[in-house]
Amino acid sequence: MTFSQAKAIGDAGAVVLWRWFSTMGLFAESATGNWPGWDMAIRGLVEVKTDNQAERTKNLFLETHTHGTESGFSVSKATCWIYLVGRRAYFISSNVLREIMSRLPEITNREGKTGRLLALAELAKVPHVEADVSGVMP
Repeated sequence: MTFSQAKAIGDAGAVVLWRWFSTMGLFAESATGNWPGWDMAIRGLVEVKTDNQAERTKNLFLETHTHGTESGFSVSKATCWIYLVGRRAYFISSNVLREIMSRLPEITNREGKTGRLLALAELAKVPHVEADVSGVMP
């Protein structure tokens, strides 16, 4: 395989990932000109949530209010959410979450937080990325 052929394959792969980052609400900028030591810079606003009960309950809690005050999804400007559940991380775009939440009933938990429950089994049916993060956990 020539360098030009290998580069064309690599460039095509970069386009796929650039599109995927865009669907997650992240901005991906490709390196141009002479290779600067990297292929793509990624920027965006990410909300990170650790759901300690989801591994047991098999549900993610999508928070919208705490004691009547807007919180969580209601006030976040993030374009992508990452939920840490045990040793798994779930990457979901805010647009996908917003659409899912519109179909789920609102609940208030024992801690006074209002939101929606998303079954992990249902999450498997929508666009997201799941990663095993056990290799980086303490």
